[in-house]
Amino acid sequence: NLAATDQATDTPTNNFCTFNPLIAPEKRLVLSEGNTVATYNGAYWGTAAGTFSVNKGKWYWECKMSVVGWNFNHGVLAESVNLATANPMNQTGYTGFYNYDGGEMKKDASDTTANYGTFGTGNVMGIALNMDDKQISIYKDGSAIVSNYALSTTITGEAFPITVSYNQDSPVSNYNFGGCSGFTISSSANDENGYGNFEHAPPSGYYSLCTKNLAEFG
Repeated sequence: NLAATDQATDTPTNNFCTFNPLIAPEKRLVLSEGNTVATYNGAYWGTAAGTFSVNKGKWYWECKMSVVGWNFNHGVLAESVNLATANPMNQTGYTGFYNYDGGEMKKDASDTTANYGTFGTGNVMGIALNMDDKQISIYKDGSAIVSNYALSTTITGEAFPITVSYNQDSPVSNYNFGGCSGFTISSSANDENGYGNFEHAPPSGYYSLCTKNLAEFG
């Protein structure tokens, strides 16, 4: 009698990334559903970062927009950045998608002016992180809208998955790193090693953030 979002491929022998409840500054983002759903709860900016970090390899995860605002930031943060800062997406060492002004990439506190396209309620964002070539790609419902965007040059060591939101519209982000999904998967897809359970198939050569894949590629 378990709901789909209460079931997981995460096991003691193959552990998957989630958000880390110990480093959500000031509880401005409340984590639920196995630390895969981030709900805003407070003033100013709130942050949640992944339990895994990577310095090489190619990795994929997803986020489904449940309550959408202009203030979503989804990407990666260098280990050198203090997560307790109120707005880590404006720090040197952040690279990610900013759901604002037509949809832009933000890097080291600067925004593009490319109008890549914004995300609305129900859209699934795919994030493909290439730590070998220091690039990130953003997918909207399975189609790339940002391809091979160069990461901050300060990301030379470990990088964490991160989400940052503001209190406008009380945004909710439902994440899926492959092991435990914050949203119901309607079309199951695995990575090339057969791990993870995603809404859309990871790009060729990209893998879910789990311990077995990290042992091989990380």
